[in-house]
Amino acid sequence: MPTLQEYIENIRQSDIRKDRITLLGELFLETHVKATAEDRITMYKRIAKLLKDNYNDYYELARTIDKTSYINGEGSHWNYITVVMKNKRKGNVRK
Repeated sequence: MPTLQEYIENIRQSDIRKDRITLLGELFLETHVKATAEDRITMYKRIAKLLKDNYNDYYELARTIDKTSYINGEGSHWNYITVVMKNKRKGNVRK
């Protein structure tokens, strides 16, 4: 399993948006093993929307996906990741 830094470096080395989104999807699948089937199906659409809403900050999204890997509930992992990203954008970050 590649580390977060390896994912970030691979994202940095790629200039192709589709490849970067694929890397974020792979990171999600490795770190959110208990994600629902719906989360897995809508993954790429959610990644693209989050990138659009967050100024294409691939690195911050990668860090957020990694940091939220502890989610074990039955709810949507993407909904939680979206809220975390929105709070960061607004400056409302939990330490």
